[in-house]
Amino acid sequence: MPDKEKSRSETRLRLAALGLLGVAVLSACSLLEAPATPTPAEAYLSVTNTPLITPLPPTLTPIPSPTPLPETLPPPSGQPWEIRSVSSMKYTKDVICAPDRPDHDWVGRWMDAMTGLNLNYVSIEQPYDSPDCGDALGYTRMWVDEARARGFNVWHRHMPLQFEGIYDTVKDPQANYLSLIADYIISNPSFFRAGDIFTPVPEPQNGGIRGVTYCPQDICIFDDAAEFNRFLREAILVSKEAFQEIGLDGSIKIGYYGFDGFITGGLHNPDWQGKSFLEPETVAAMDGIIAIDHYPPPDGSMDEDLRTLREVWPDARYVISEYGAIHEGDPVGQIDDAFTAFQDHGVLGVNYWHGGPGGNEGLLNPDMTPNDAYYAVQKYFTGLKSGLFRMLSRQSFAHH
Repeated sequence: MPDKEKSRSETRLRLAALGLLGVAVLSACSLLEAPATPTPAEAYLSVTNTPLITPLPPTLTPIPSPTPLPETLPPPSGQPWEIRSVSSMKYTKDVICAPDRPDHDWVGRWMDAMTGLNLNYVSIEQPYDSPDCGDALGYTRMWVDEARARGFNVWHRHMPLQFEGIYDTVKDPQANYLSLIADYIISNPSFFRAGDIFTPVPEPQNGGIRGVTYCPQDICIFDDAAEFNRFLREAILVSKEAFQEIGLDGSIKIGYYGFDGFITGGLHNPDWQGKSFLEPETVAAMDGIIAIDHYPPPDGSMDEDLRTLREVWPDARYVISEYGAIHEGDPVGQIDDAFTAFQDHGVLGVNYWHGGPGGNEGLLNPDMTPNDAYYAVQKYFTGLKSGLFRMLSRQSFAHH
């Protein structure tokens, strides 16, 4: 094969071997050093909590008084999380129309770098429909194909253009978004395979709930919290029916919406702290799994926020559908604080935002080599606390 392709192939094999080595070490050492007691996160800023208007008092289903919670919920058997994912958003959804958006070779190199993290998912965020300036469908296909070539499952996080009004699209509260979701699944069966995660609309509160959240373009997709909850349940139902039609009945994880802390438990709002805009029927439709896109504010703590959410929904299981070290300075410290809290509170998985390059939170340098944040995430996704993976990863990239 050409030298360039041979080099890329060898690099993929070295990086993939890291994940296999992690499994071998974990099998030989069933108990590893316990994570250090977390310190409160010192600098977090929410990029997903929507701006609030003065909330009207929606009818909220009373939440049962919680039973006392244990101080910590350790990860099962010291193993890595069930869901280990990294987001591609900065180079998928955000650049559909960019003249220099990534090509096959760039995406391949990005995926190669991700193989060293012991991921089992890559999160691909793209609109269902294409803006006038670009081809979202073709671009999605390229990312999905490159992920499959490296053995990754895909966490599909697609959104309708008119739902939030992205890419200068006018919002439309009358659009049939449920049909759009179902048609997309049925029309693109090659995008999906057993084991994938499918989020019908990520961060659905960003469409706007009248009297509850800010409404972009002054247009609210939902008239109240009850309509919002009904949509969430119906979107799961139509997605299940569509996957059944393409032969994937029961084999796709559906839901994992990525609510912000305010919708889930009234976080950081003194009038609503400890209250939820989700209904028990909605949590049940999500199989009792609540996925949150959560970046605590500068004076907040991931540990404290997760403790509050567990008090609001004591029987739910949590997935972190977005988190990244978005504050300037010390990304490793931010990651350690947050990921230790994830371990202590027994989350099912984490989707780190984002793979980079770019930003304080990105995991890659501009030349696609790992940075310190990469290695910080790696030790949690592999379940190892030593420098072994860091050393081997650096050797692999040095030979690339």
